[in-house]
Amino acid sequence: MPAPLVDLNLGGLAKPATVLIERVSDFVGGAFAPYQMKRMVEAKANADIIAAGAEEQVLGLKERSQHRREAEALRQQANIENVLSKALPQLNEESDPSQIDDDWLAHFFEKSRNISDDDMQNLWAKVLSGEANEAGKYSKRTVSFLSDMSKKEADHFSCLCQFSAVCGGAGIAFVFNKEDGVYRENGLTFHVLSDVEAIGLVGCEYSLGVHLKLNGRGESVVFEYHGESIAVSVDKVIDIAGGTLKVGCVKLTQMGSELFSVCSVEPVDGFVDYVKDKWKDLLIEE
Repeated sequence: MPAPLVDLNLGGLAKPATVLIERVSDFVGGAFAPYQMKRMVEAKANADIIAAGAEEQVLGLKERSQHRREAEALRQQANIENVLSKALPQLNEESDPSQIDDDWLAHFFEKSRNISDDDMQNLWAKVLSGEANEAGKYSKRTVSFLSDMSKKEADHFSCLCQFSAVCGGAGIAFVFNKEDGVYRENGLTFHVLSDVEAIGLVGCEYSLGVHLKLNGRGESVVFEYHGESIAVSVDKVIDIAGGTLKVGCVKLTQMGSELFSVCSVEPVDGFVDYVKDKWKDLLIEE
């Protein structure tokens, strides 16, 4: 077995963490194999230059090229190990990293090895641990998107996630009126929403709004917001609102929903009361 990538006491790690380290070690070894081919190609090119009588120039080029390759490889290795070390504490006891698809894991490290920003590495670590905890949770498309996502775009999406709750395991954005003070005072502007929509994480329906179709009399729908619950009566939604519950004007796309699950934000003070006021006639009486 390859030597562990991360300097940790494996005896104190849960089995899922050990398995993940082993799998990452295998894939990182393969990920850097193409450099050997590059060296062969560059060696042939150097030989041609030498034959042309530029030996001194070639030696300088070769030395600088080698230093560049080594520096790049070290930086990428450090990035990979940082992501892995951040992911390990987030594994569940039931996690089975052996179920992660080989192609997905290779794709993940191909994309993540160039991520040096600490906040972005935290996002990548959550994706890796989330996939280890539940194989198939994140698509390769989302991984590719994350590799191209800028820090500014990530900040804008996080701003939106401040106003999102969870219902049935899915993220639901609550943006009723972007001009209301609760949004403006916490940075959610038309510009931010337009940016997040432009990169494909949400769809905005300012005129018609976004509605959830509810059915099943006698039941309730519960939205969880940072430990607080908002319970809506299905009966009241059917009787008062025709069976559809308006949740605002912004809807997370599939990719947005996947990234919402790894986005860490603080709750907005008073936001639950704001939402309850919007639905005051539809709530289950406490």
